[in-house]
Amino acid sequence: KKAEDVLKEALKRDSQNAHSYSILSSIYIAEDRFEEAEDSLKKALKLSPSDSEIYLNYGVLCAKIQKKHKAIEMLKKSKFLNPTNMHVYFILGVMLFETDKISEAFNEFKQLEELNPNYKNLDYYLALCYKKEKNHMAVLEYANRALSKDNANPSIYILLAQTYINLNRKDEALNIFLFGEEKGIKDFEFYLSWGISLLRMNNTKEAKEKLQKALIIKE
Repeated sequence: KKAEDVLKEALKRDSQNAHSYSILSSIYIAEDRFEEAEDSLKKALKLSPSDSEIYLNYGVLCAKIQKKHKAIEMLKKSKFLNPTNMHVYFILGVMLFETDKISEAFNEFKQLEELNPNYKNLDYYLALCYKKEKNHMAVLEYANRALSKDNANPSIYILLAQTYINLNRKDEALNIFLFGEEKGIKDFEFYLSWGISLLRMNNTKEAKEKLQKALIIKE
């Protein structure tokens, strides 16, 4: 609350400070106070219509409240005004991916890869783009890269295992699930996927164990 109060006091002294409104919106977004965030962003944009950070914050807000097309519009404006901000590429790529604009999303992620190949979750999203293209070998390459950087994300294990199954490399798929379990993955979708995979391999006994574990986790 202290940061919010300081900013409000600053705005009382200088109501024309777009940067203060933008920072205030970030606080509201973090606290899920979305109407107040939008109100602050509208004031900020009115005062400074060429500020890339304000458009970025607006894009993040729209993404949070599932206004994905408006988020894309705001993020594209932010990128145009400042093409060096890596966060814009990633969030824009995610929004494009989630609205089934896979080719555009892929382009954003590849541009980001040139700027920073180690950007968090980038490899995973590139793997997802390749999955849409049914490019299984590229999925394996990027998903394995993602796993080497983050072995706590159950979605990466699931993606890798499903890809190995698609390539009829069942032992490698099962090894991925075992590796995830060794790393302490406790996730409903992880064990559900493992159980279903075992059922398809006609391993009913182990499948039941994994599906039971999924249900326990969900409870």
